[in-house]
Amino acid sequence: MFLKPRAHQSGRGGLPDHHAWAGLGPRLARDLATQYLAGCVPAGLQLLGVVTVADAPGRLPAPLASARHLLTGVYTHVWSVPYVPEYRLLTRLPAEPCPPTHPAVADVLAAIRSAASAATSGKGPHA
Repeated sequence: MFLKPRAHQSGRGGLPDHHAWAGLGPRLARDLATQYLAGCVPAGLQLLGVVTVADAPGRLPAPLASARHLLTGVYTHVWSVPYVPEYRLLTRLPAEPCPPTHPAVADVLAAIRSAASAATSGKGPHA
């Protein structure tokens, strides 16, 4: 999930370490969307969307595919990143070289930047 502070306000715009989110997936996405829609987030934050990341190659199991589909009814943007084997084993140690950005990841990052820009300019759906 990407929460973005409005340009004219300061606040927590960063997200916790991605490891803190592991295993929570669709349930956490649903709960965060519920809190956002109920106005239970710091003033000035905008929910831009959610990114799903495949943790294995191939098709999503039916329960996960169904949960992801439900998110499309709550989030303005639902971006998907395919399974990328080089990313699976990243340790995030300082000396570890980062693999090249996978093209699908680059596309999602560009889409997120575009949504953030639209939200900041007042052209987004929740601006």
